[in-house]
Amino acid sequence: MRSNKKNYRKQGNYITGIDGLRSIAVFMVLAYHLQFPFAKGGLLGVTVFFVISGFLITRILVSELDGTHRIDLKKFWNRRIRRLLPAVLAMAAVLILVSALWNRVLFTKACSDLLSAIFCYNNWHQIFRNISYFENAGMPSPLTHCWSLSVEAQFYLLYPPLLIFFAKFQNWRKLSAFATLLLAVLSMGAMWILFDPSTDPSRVYYGTDTRAFSLLFGAFLAFMTTDKLIRRKRRAAPAACMMSDAAGAAALLVLFYMMARVDGYSSFLYRGGQGLASACTVLVIFSLLNTDGILSRILSIAPLKWISERSYGIYLWHYPVILLISNGQKAAWQVHILEILLTLLISALSYRFIETPIRNGMIGKSIAILQMEPETRRERRMQIRTLKKSIRAVFGIFVIAAGVLLCILFVPRVNALDNIEELERQEEKAKEIARRKTLELKGSSNQSPGQDSANGFLPDLAGKTMERLQTDAAADRKEAPQSARVQASVIAPRSEEEILNGLSLLLIGDSVAMGATDEFYSAFPESISDVAVGRQTTESIDIYDTYANGNGWNGDGVIFALGANGLLYHSLDALREMLGPDKPLFIVTVRVPYVSWEEPNNQEIYAFTQATENTYLVDWYKISEGHGEYFAGDGIHLTYEGCEAYVNGIKETVWEVYRDRER
Repeated sequence: MRSNKKNYRKQGNYITGIDGLRSIAVFMVLAYHLQFPFAKGGLLGVTVFFVISGFLITRILVSELDGTHRIDLKKFWNRRIRRLLPAVLAMAAVLILVSALWNRVLFTKACSDLLSAIFCYNNWHQIFRNISYFENAGMPSPLTHCWSLSVEAQFYLLYPPLLIFFAKFQNWRKLSAFATLLLAVLSMGAMWILFDPSTDPSRVYYGTDTRAFSLLFGAFLAFMTTDKLIRRKRRAAPAACMMSDAAGAAALLVLFYMMARVDGYSSFLYRGGQGLASACTVLVIFSLLNTDGILSRILSIAPLKWISERSYGIYLWHYPVILLISNGQKAAWQVHILEILLTLLISALSYRFIETPIRNGMIGKSIAILQMEPETRRERRMQIRTLKKSIRAVFGIFVIAAGVLLCILFVPRVNALDNIEELERQEEKAKEIARRKTLELKGSSNQSPGQDSANGFLPDLAGKTMERLQTDAAADRKEAPQSARVQASVIAPRSEEEILNGLSLLLIGDSVAMGATDEFYSAFPESISDVAVGRQTTESIDIYDTYANGNGWNGDGVIFALGANGLLYHSLDALREMLGPDKPLFIVTVRVPYVSWEEPNNQEIYAFTQATENTYLVDWYKISEGHGEYFAGDGIHLTYEGCEAYVNGIKETVWEVYRDRER
């Protein structure tokens, strides 16, 4: 994620303020993954990285084209490989070895993503991988963050040949700049068009085509800021410098605001927000071209420079460290301090002993020394020292590689959920019950008004119970006079069981509610539980419309049990409007400890239920607080005890509402 600063220093055009901007970006990414409240949009730090990389790399390429009228692709790609790959290999090797002993779930996920991280196709691997939802449950893969390195590597692979093509023309600078800007606009458009809040946004978030615009905006700036322009900018009048500083500072403040306040999964980011962040980064970099400006001097202070030099290592190591220590969940501040310090220590070691030596050609130099014919005693001693160091290095690499290979081959894989097959069968069962109920519901809607549409609508698990209740009730009616029955119905209120058994509710849920399907039907035998794995919140609108307008359902209320797989977006408002004022809506809070949308979703649910008439809260987050026994290994899906507690929470709220209506 950093340029070869040595080249820029030789040119006299090294932009020191970019060190500070890069430090801010990596700090916000770190704070985002630590789930700090001031970094809700901290993932925009990656967007800032992209713009910086596109700008600096394109400056290198343009400078080479100006000087030699060609780009040495072999040399360029070799430099990029030396910059990116050794640190990734070191991080992945340590991660495999440590997680094999420390956390087998992380080990299993790291093994599945290892090749994609090394060969720089991790972003497309995450888009297209065919992994069971349940196998992927729980904490994310510790190599998930390598998607951004893959996007950069693919940019380094494809963009230089494009410049070589345009360099054949006389006005190649203008053509290259125009093509770069056009591709950036097309990439932004692709993100806007392909984003659908009702589906998993991974395709848009990880896609090279939908994220390349940030790199391309940086590349476009490189074409617009020639060395001559930079020198003229540095000699500009004080008033012009102040205006440039003010524009850069304002853009930086916008970036700070977005990183602090804009939720990382909001629709805004996919429909203009990422582009705005990229444009603001461009403005900041343009302001920093004046290295004597106030903003540049502020962002060039020594601590920020130190962090910037190690920012690549910090980015690589922070995520595995967080997952290994706190499982990616919110933790005490002491734990977070430990994670930060450990990340800084490891990244500093990586920078000192891996990144810098290899980037400066240590391997090639060592090979040259070993191959030379020593003419002096000093050269002979140097050759012997190099040979000894090389033997130790090769032996160490061999031992680590052998250990990693043995772990991959022989350490048993462990998933966050150890009952995946049972959950998959449960999913099929839930779908089959919902399908059968839907067919019976359609059939009952075609019956005459005098027919009893409830019979035959109950699932197998509750049918016998209800049949017995109906038989007993019929016998009572035969024995009691009509007037006595009327009087009893007025005086004696129905019991909780009678009320709940008679309700026709529609539960729209995801895989969490799916686990409690049996318990739900036991409590609400005449209701419907429509659940699906990975369901997004906005799907609830079409599902309700299908039942109400397509299947003829006109029951007593709706239970909204979504929010574990993404943000709520506009689903609560839209569903409440579709229900009308008279039908109650019950909303279940979520507990998904490994994702950033748990808190915003719950906060929105709390606010919505308090402000909206005939809308009621089922606070699963509060009910499950401190009850680890309610959850399977992923901390999200439910055990048997959790299923009972989950449905009991729904029962209590529903009973309170309908008990009051009975009075």
